[in-house]
Amino acid sequence: MRERLSDQLFALAEAGDAAGLLALLDADPGLLHVRRVLPDTTRAEERPTLLQAAATAGHLPLVQALAERGVDLYERGQWGYPAVVHAAWAKQDAVVAWLLGDATAYPSLGGEPCYGLGVEINLAGRMGWTDIVRAHLARDRHAANRRGLLGDVPLHWAAHNNQVDIVAALLAAGADLEADEIGLYGGRPLHWAAEHAPACVALLLAAGADPNARNALPGELEGVTPLIMCALQHNDEAECARLLLNGGADPSLRGLDGLTALETAERCGHGRVAAAIRDAGGSS
Repeated sequence: MRERLSDQLFALAEAGDAAGLLALLDADPGLLHVRRVLPDTTRAEERPTLLQAAATAGHLPLVQALAERGVDLYERGQWGYPAVVHAAWAKQDAVVAWLLGDATAYPSLGGEPCYGLGVEINLAGRMGWTDIVRAHLARDRHAANRRGLLGDVPLHWAAHNNQVDIVAALLAAGADLEADEIGLYGGRPLHWAAEHAPACVALLLAAGADPNARNALPGELEGVTPLIMCALQHNDEAECARLLLNGGADPSLRGLDGLTALETAERCGHGRVAAAIRDAGGSS
């Protein structure tokens, strides 16, 4: 019975049926916190929220009505991300603008991790919201090294997504170039940039990032260097490889699997990276 009611609530949220959804919520306010059960999730906090459903579908009046009824505007929904990020991924610009603007007057967006700015600094960097990153930095001198959902610092996602202006702002604010991500796969910001973000690879190297740093987090990527990380990626980003090599990356270093970056690229069929390493004098 409860599962059928959940399905009904989410169908109303996705359809933008404010009258139908709010009538059910008024009859039982506890339903505001219902989450959709998905077959691939085991933890309740990873399941979609009603706010996420309404925001992703672009129903701004319903999002605002849920806010008036006390929904946590920054509650983490599916995959651990708040509604504002899901709305951004769905290109619901009006919902995003409200959640990052007028909605910041609501108490749930006033403290950690948003500090009245609608989103935490790490996710702002990931999404390319430069003004919000700068506002965090202006409010808190420690924000440049604040840990996010994955144990990342703001430089990780900004560098990964080639957000050059944000990386520059974070570096100017004292961001730690050699901070390890400690919650998922590991790696320093240069590891993350080496995947497919050449402009940020260049910027981090110019700032003094270690081109031969090892990923310290135990797991499948333990011990890899930024060059090996680059060699592993499906996008076969030769420009990142060239920048790393020109910046001092040692192609003779081996991962825990015993392979160099060149051998890794060859094993993965990544011919452009392999060619860049060979051109730089690297060998197996």
